[in-house]
Amino acid sequence: SYNCNYKNHAGYWLIKKLFKPVNAAWTIRSRSMLEGSKKDFDIYIFDSFNPKEERRMIDLLRKRRSIRNYNDNEITDSELNKIISAALISPTGRNKKPVEFIIIDDKEMLEKLSNTRTHGSQLIKGANKAIVVIGDSELSDTWIEDCSIAMTTMQLTATQLNIGNCWVQVRGRYLEETGEKTADIIKGLLNIPDKYSVEAMLALGKTDEEWGTKDMPDVTERRVHKGEY
Repeated sequence: SYNCNYKNHAGYWLIKKLFKPVNAAWTIRSRSMLEGSKKDFDIYIFDSFNPKEERRMIDLLRKRRSIRNYNDNEITDSELNKIISAALISPTGRNKKPVEFIIIDDKEMLEKLSNTRTHGSQLIKGANKAIVVIGDSELSDTWIEDCSIAMTTMQLTATQLNIGNCWVQVRGRYLEETGEKTADIIKGLLNIPDKYSVEAMLALGKTDEEWGTKDMPDVTERRVHKGEY
């Protein structure tokens, strides 16, 4: 552990340059001092990365899959807060933050939402909760991408918490029996203002299914191109 006091963060770059050759993992903790703009930084140097930490994200990606069957166990407020908090810190284009979330846990409303598509939405009826993800299309032209990033973040967070989850697409989907857009039906059910567009719904529920793990694909497979197509 190294301690350095300096102004204007100059020591940060010195320490970074000095320890770059050893390829060490290091973190910097800062706390304000009483003396003007002076900062106190504690630099922690480690010999190497922890292999378990390196694999944590890869293992999570391998574990994640769509789970459509849920048991009757409740998702706790703490678990739900973690999922929503993760979504709220997801990146958005130019940091516009056009994405908003509607949490549904009312069984009657879950059933109504499950009937907004001819196929693919019925699983929501059996979910413990659903999160409807909407984007302000007037605020940002990347609302679709931003909503999708938030959806993926929530899926991974739920998977880490062993909460079954499944993405139910809304944008571009219809109720074939009436020809209505799924998004329009949902906007009517949930009183969503006109300026918002509905991207998707995330079904959530505890599950008895086995998670399993996916094999890591070969990076030379046909979908990967180098330099040109």
